[in-house]
Amino acid sequence: MNVRTLLLSIVLSAVPVGFLTAQDPSNLAHKSEIQLRAEALMQKARKLSDIRAKNAPAFRLKATFSFVGKNLESEQGTYTEIWVSDSRWRREIVLGDVHRLEIGTPSRIWRLDNSKDFPATATRLPDLINVFPTATASFEFESIADNTDQKPAEQCATTKPGAQQETYRFCFDQKSGALLAKLSPDIRPKNMTDYTCFYGIFRKFGESWFPREMACFEDKHRTLEAKIEYLSAEPSPDAALFKPPAGATELAD
Repeated sequence: MNVRTLLLSIVLSAVPVGFLTAQDPSNLAHKSEIQLRAEALMQKARKLSDIRAKNAPAFRLKATFSFVGKNLESEQGTYTEIWVSDSRWRREIVLGDVHRLEIGTPSRIWRLDNSKDFPATATRLPDLINVFPTATASFEFESIADNTDQKPAEQCATTKPGAQQETYRFCFDQKSGALLAKLSPDIRPKNMTDYTCFYGIFRKFGESWFPREMACFEDKHRTLEAKIEYLSAEPSPDAALFKPPAGATELAD
C-alpha cells in the first residue's frame, strides 16, 4: 500500500468544512494560541471519526492485517473487535496458530495468549485501529505547520520535545479536519526512530467518518498495514463475550 495513494483515496466530500465544536472556556487563559489551535484540530477530528467516543453506538469491526516478519516473510492475520463502551469491549488478534484475546471490563483488562511468541508488531494493532490517542493522553504542542504541497493539504501539529528530545505529530486534512497521520517516537535502549501511521478511505458509519485503510512506517519502511473488512452496529452483543476466559491474566494499569 503506497502512502500517497492511500491519502489520495480519501473520501470525505460530504463532510461539512465548518464541522467544529466549541472550546471549553475554563483555563483557556493559561494556554498558548498554538496549544488551543492544536487541541481544536484534535477535537474536530475526534468529533468526525471517533467511533469509541462516550455514548457512541456499539459496533462490531473486523480487519485484515499484514506485516513483514523477522525472516522477511509476509505475515497475515485478522483483528476483530466488539465495542460497547470504554469499560466493555472485546478484541481478538489471530495470526496463523497464534491467538490473543483481550477483554475490557469496568475495573480490569484481561488478556489470554495461546503462545509466548506473540509477534511484537501485532501488538501495535489496537493502537493503529483505535486511531486516536487515549482520552487521558496529554500533549504540549509547540508548532502547527501547513503542508499545502500534499494532496490533500494538511495541517500538522507537533509537540515540544520531551526529556529524550522525542516529539509527537498529528496531521489533519485542512478541508474536512480528519486525522490523516500520527507520528510517535519509538524509543529504544540505543536509539530512537519515528513510527508513523497513515489513514485513508474514510467512509460513513452512523454519524462518523471512519478510515477503512491504514498503514504504519518506521523510518519510511512499511511495518504494518490493515484494512477494515466490515464495520457494523452491534446493538445487543451477547454478554458472555465479555466474561474473562479461564487462564486470562489481568493487565497492569
